[in-house]
Amino acid sequence: MSDQLSPERSVSIAGSRIVGMRPAAQAKFFLESFQQRKAMYIQPVSIETAHSFLSGFYLACMACGLAADWDAWNKVVRERGWDTGAACPIPAMRASGMDEEATIDELITICREAIARSTTT
Repeated sequence: MSDQLSPERSVSIAGSRIVGMRPAAQAKFFLESFQQRKAMYIQPVSIETAHSFLSGFYLACMACGLAADWDAWNKVVRERGWDTGAACPIPAMRASGMDEEATIDELITICREAIARSTTT
């Protein structure tokens, strides 16, 4: 991904570019924005704060009907090759040698994929 959102995907604080987008598209948009500007959303930028943010984001999507349940998240985790252990792939990611940024990006991908699958079924 590039460091910037393309003009057609840019968003103002007022959200004028996302008005009219379907909720699933809005969720994808915000996850892409988070991936590109992590420090705008979380401080400090770390695996732990990213995991907390994404867990809350996914829970909010569940509450709004955009995400099925935690089983959907865990299915994506397993399909991407991570041993969930205690339902968290972070220890396996660290054990594989992934650095912090790659781990955060993988968590974002998992969240985005779990939401995408939930909205297409």
